[in-house]
Amino acid sequence: MLERKIPCFELRHSVFDALVLIIKTANVEALSQALKRRFNATPAFFANDSVVIDVRRLEAGAQLSMDALTALLRQMHMCPMGVIATDAQRVWGRGKAVCRWWKSMIQTL
Repeated sequence: MLERKIPCFELRHSVFDALVLIIKTANVEALSQALKRRFNATPAFFANDSVVIDVRRLEAGAQLSMDALTALLRQMHMCPMGVIATDAQRVWGRGKAVCRWWKSMIQTL
């Protein structure tokens, strides 16, 4: 008889909210200054909110340091959890500082 329940885990479908941060510049310093200027007055604004990074609006050929961006977002109390990228951006969109599971979650649209 096939056992239908596995006692040590369950896999279920879930839906959750996440912010989408649309990146329009590969200049992490400019992005850092803009984010800090916008949110310094409310440092706990994000409170470790999940964030998906959308890099599709970067200029063609632009490359963003995902390690630097990830560090910046964590400094701003955001929890990066995924990347939306074009096929060409997928090559550089897997930063070393990104969680191992995140690397497998890069989505191509």
